Amino acid sequence: MGIVWIVVVIICVSIIVHKSPAALLGGLTAFAAVVMLIFKDSILGCVAGVQLSSNDMLRVGDWIVVPNTLANGVVVDVTLTTVKVQNFDNTMVMVPPYSLVSNSFQNWRAMSDSGVRRVAQSIYINPDSIKPLTDEMLANITKKFPEVQPFVDKMKKDGKTVAWDPGNAPVNGTLESNIGLFRAYMVTYLLASPMIAHDQDLMVCIQPMSPEGVPLQIYCFSVTTQWEAFEGVLSAVMEHAMLASSTFGLEILSADHLSVDTPDKKA
Repeated sequence: MGIVWIVVVIICVSIIVHKSPAALLGGLTAFAAVVMLIFKDSILGCVAGVQLSSNDMLRVGDWIVVPNTLANGVVVDVTLTTVKVQNFDNTMVMVPPYSLVSNSFQNWRAMSDSGVRRVAQSIYINPDSIKPLTDEMLANITKKFPEVQPFVDKMKKDGKTVAWDPGNAPVNGTLESNIGLFRAYMVTYLLASPMIAHDQDLMVCIQPMSPEGVPLQIYCFSVTTQWEAFEGVLSAVMEHAMLASSTFGLEILSADHLSVDTPDKKA
């Protein structure tokens, strides 16, 4: 439409002044260069706005994170020259629209629309506390946590010591060590929790050794994306893991303070 109107205006002016449209275009070249220099930000913003809108990359109300800037919050306004982002500490950050097109940014809308949010946090176990599972330890654990008894019975019935069933949320673990049984227990706990989505990936796994100890990662999805509720779910899961670990004879050295898929505490 813009191109059509420009052509119409040029033809109309050429008729009025009795000159060829080609002559008018030649004179407009220098003028256009000056206009582009003066209105560079507006022109770039307009083009970027068309790209952002046509590709549905950004909407008012989206939570975005723009690397190398302070922008980490909700989009409250989008104009030709500025995208206004309200951070979670209530500060405002202004970002040029063309910087979002020329560089990458993270939009959390898909996470909000999905209705679930990832939990991926580790507790660090003292390697010296990881021991072979004895009959006495097994009896004490199943007495305090009877929900792990079906896993133990199934393993003994099948004559296996290691479970590695596939699927979104299998109860994997071992009867060879206290941490192996603890993994199975934590998966059982998560599958019984109404706070956790059971149709999403869910696992408790050992990560590569680090100076802080043996990382045991709890990976699942909460059934809420709302920040305060999500932090409550995250805290409840980690608190239970830290409390239950002592029954399995495991010593926790430290724990992640943040969910690993988010850039800061609000995230």
